[in-house]
Amino acid sequence: MIGIILLLIPGYSMYKHKVAFWVMLIWLFIILYVAVAYYDNLYNCENKLASGKLSITRSMKPLETYPDEQLRIAEHNTLKSVHLLHLLIIGPLLMYSGYTGWTKTKMPIFATLSVIGGITAAYHGFRFNIPRI
Repeated sequence: MIGIILLLIPGYSMYKHKVAFWVMLIWLFIILYVAVAYYDNLYNCENKLASGKLSITRSMKPLETYPDEQLRIAEHNTLKSVHLLHLLIIGPLLMYSGYTGWTKTKMPIFATLSVIGGITAAYHGFRFNIPRI
C-alpha cells in the first residue's frame, strides 16, 4: 500500500524505474478491480463482476452463489491457491536452494532439498489439475 502511495507522488524516484512503475500500476489496477467487486456485493448490484476460470482476482472477490455452495467453492479455491503457490514458488525455490547449495558445498543435504522441491512441485502440479474436491 505504501508503494502505491509513493507511486502517486510526483517526482518520486519510482518513475525512473520502469519495471517498478509498471508492477505498481498493475497492483493498483487489481486492487481497484477487487474493490469494485466488493462494492457490487455490498450494494447488491445485479450485474456482478463475474469471475473467469483463470482469473487472478477470483479468490479475492466475493462469491456469487448460495451459502452451502459458497463454502464448497471457497474451499476448492483455497486449495487451488495452495497448490498453485507450491507449484510456482515453493517447489522451485527449494530446487534452486538445493542446486546452489550442492554446487557450492557438495553436501548431500542440498541434493535431498532439490529432490524434495521437485516432488513438491510435481505433487502440487498434479493436485492443481486433478483436485480432490
